This record gives sequence, C-alpha cells and structure tokens, in this order.
Amino acid sequence: MREITLTEDEKERAKSSAEYNEKQLRRKYDQEYFEEIPDEKVPTVLFGKALDHEFLAKYSLFEGKIEQAREHFQQYIEAFVQNCEKVVVTDGVEGGIVLVPLKLRNALYAALILEDETEIERLTTKILDLPREVEFPWEGVDEMIAFDEEEYHQAKIIAMLVRGETEDLSSHLDVTNELREEKDGLAARYLTGIDTFANGILEEDEATIEAGITTTLNAHHNDTHQHEKRDIEGLMMSLEATGHYKLAHRHGFDVRLDSPYIPDSVHE
Repeated sequence: MREITLTEDEKERAKSSAEYNEKQLRRKYDQEYFEEIPDEKVPTVLFGKALDHEFLAKYSLFEGKIEQAREHFQQYIEAFVQNCEKVVVTDGVEGGIVLVPLKLRNALYAALILEDETEIERLTTKILDLPREVEFPWEGVDEMIAFDEEEYHQAKIIAMLVRGETEDLSSHLDVTNELREEKDGLAARYLTGIDTFANGILEEDEATIEAGITTTLNAHHNDTHQHEKRDIEGLMMSLEATGHYKLAHRHGFDVRLDSPYIPDSVHE
C-alpha cells in the first residue's frame, strides 16, 4: 500500500500551494491579462502555467481526485508544448531554449501517465525531430545554440523507447554514460537510473528495468529530503519514475514497485 505521511505543517503548505497555484492560473487564463504581456514574456508565462498545472495534477492525485489530475496533466502538456514552440522563435532567455528537451520529455511522461496515445505520438515526434542545435533566436545574432547535452540525449532515449526505434539508442546511451562519469551525487544517480532502465528495456530484462526505476526513485527521495523542509511536490510524486513505470508496462513488462512516489492510481 502506498503511504505518504505528511506533517500537519506540510499538509497546510500543500493546501496553501494548491490555492496559490489555482489563483495564478486564473490570472494567466484571463485573456485581457494575456493580451497585455509583451511577446518576449509569453514563453515565461507559459512555463509558469505548466508548473502550476504540474503541482495541481500531483496534488489532485494525492487527494484522490483522478479526473482533476488528468485535466491538469493535459493542460500541463499543452502549456509546455506552447512554451517550447515560442521560446525557440521568440526573443527570450537562453536557458529557456537549451532546456526544451527536458520540457518535452516531462510532457511525454505526463502523456504516458494519461495513456493518451495522441499526445504520446505528438510529443515523441517532436523529440525525435529535435536537431542538436537551433538558430539563435535573438535578432541580429547569426549563431547556433545547442540544447543542453544531458537533457537532449535523455529525451532522445525515452522517445526512442516509446517509438521502439532503438537502432541509434546506443549512441545516446554512450553519451549519457560519459556524462555520468563526470558528475556526482544526485545528477549521477538520475543518469544511472535512466541508463539502467533503458538497458533493461533493450535487454528485455525485468530485473534491470526495476533496478533502473528504483535508482530513480532513490534519487528522487534524496532530492526531496535534502533540505530542512521536505519538498512537498516531490513527496507527492516522481514524474520521471512514474513515467518510466508506465513505459515499462507499455513494453509488456509486469513491473511492480511499491513506492510512495508512484501514485496508486497508476497501478489501476
């Protein structure tokens, strides 16, 4: 049985955060407010909208409100897709551009959780079509900008596993293995998790798949508890581990992991 024990203070923080995010969303969906936003600020607003929906989706699952969670995940996906489309072609912050693969990968995890085949196909295609670098979006700057290397290759790995196109997968795994050796702590553990998971799918080895997801869950746990105040959103769910769990079942593996970071509804 999945159990998350929140202190009374944490429950109040979660409720307050949900109320705040709902208030922020009402503002961001106000057409008059949106029309007043300068074009260069639109990607930032869309990014904030996505994060608001992500928190509310996880909170809804935690509260057992499955349909509300589905609605928020659907809006989360759409806001991230719009953000990625606009941030590449609009004057904006470089960091928003280089992390496009991360945003699309997280949106794909949400689509896998929803089992929304239309969104899964759309997001998988977007990731597989991503070039290694894109034109710099600032006017008068005739340069190319590369996506974040780690996020680019991780996104490609997950999209290829979803599509079942694994011919070039090893080249991306080679890069993430090299990157993992350069890192330590949580960053290395997250990379180990996705690499182990991917190799398990390739080798059709259920134990290796479970080991990969467990590594991601352990990294998520440490990430959530690394500060004096535990991360409320992290306590409710690991999007990455849950996405991998759903992807494993999509490939026909009967993986069963009893973790507080994979919602009960995902098992149903």
